[in-house]
Amino acid sequence: MTAEVPPHALVVGVPARRIGWVGRTGHRLVPEDDSVWVCPDSGERYREDAGGVSLLA
Repeated sequence: MTAEVPPHALVVGVPARRIGWVGRTGHRLVPEDDSVWVCPDSGERYREDAGGVSLLA
């Protein structure tokens, strides 16, 4: 079975399981609150939804 990996997902193992999120700089995102994640390198903020995370404008 194959499945799509959501954008910015950090996955490990076979079968793959998500262990976190990464930003555009490749650094692991840290949680700011329940649905917002922040890149410690760039300060960019991402919102988590059912399809993954997306960059906030």
